[in-house]
Amino acid sequence: MEGFWQRYLPSIYPNDPEGPYLVSLQSKKDLNAAVLNAVLGGGVGAAIVAAENSRTLPQTQTAPIVPPIAQALAETQPPPAPPAPPAATPDVPEITITGSRTLASGESLKSFSGTTVRTLLSPFAMIGGTPIDLPGTAAELKANVFRDGLTPAQILAAAQSFGFTTVQQLGFDNLFEVVPGASVTLAGPLVKGNNSVVFAGNSVLNIAGALTGMGTSGLIDLDPSAYSAVGNFVSVGPGATMALAGALMTAADSIVTTTANVLQVGGGTIAASASNSSALVALDRSTMIATGRLVDLQGGATLDWRGTLVASNAGQVTL
Repeated sequence: MEGFWQRYLPSIYPNDPEGPYLVSLQSKKDLNAAVLNAVLGGGVGAAIVAAENSRTLPQTQTAPIVPPIAQALAETQPPPAPPAPPAATPDVPEITITGSRTLASGESLKSFSGTTVRTLLSPFAMIGGTPIDLPGTAAELKANVFRDGLTPAQILAAAQSFGFTTVQQLGFDNLFEVVPGASVTLAGPLVKGNNSVVFAGNSVLNIAGALTGMGTSGLIDLDPSAYSAVGNFVSVGPGATMALAGALMTAADSIVTTTANVLQVGGGTIAASASNSSALVALDRSTMIATGRLVDLQGGATLDWRGTLVASNAGQVTL
């Protein structure tokens, strides 16, 4: 039959080139049967007449109209999921030190320049935090590690033998510093010392720019640790400013020593926020030893502090 349709289809359906392929399935069967009977009985002419007559047969079974595959798939796909929210910044320190670290001459742990705004509550730097093989009290620290007559190298070796984290600066450099023109804002402490022993080459913190501490805990927070400075423990230079919402330093079961002043303000300004009634330095079962003064103001310096300068709970201060 295929040969028949290829030969006579144009003459049977001159205006319908696909001919019977567009009619219903039942009509196709009737058409083929009619044409075959006509051919057998009356020749090609009868077959053409039969084909024309079959076009009037009712179309009772039509093939379903199938949409394009892409459209069908699109209609069955679930809507796309909304974009995931941005991942939250983990609240972890910018600097974490464990074990032992030695800073070469000319090297600080952090020198702030430009503008720094940190909204995280974790300390900017975490020194220590690992377990030690010694009761965490200032008395044990004094008796076993920070003993009179030992050199810094001997103290560091003893500290490491008990598992303390140690940091030593070899040059006359500041452990942390804010350089002139820099602006630093911290929501949490600058440094947290836990089970650590630190020897600063000059000051633990030297400010020549502007520093704002928004946290209510100590800007320098020790528990338990031993921190020693060759110069002023904290220094605020000419034109520099420091504004605090909490204490400058809190020390629990710790030892703080300096061969100069605990705090020197040389022509700069230190101010407490309106809601800050904390002590400038809070000692809890801790020892503070300074060759100079607790606070040394020079060159028109300003100290605007609402709380006491020192709050001590079973602590000891030697000036």
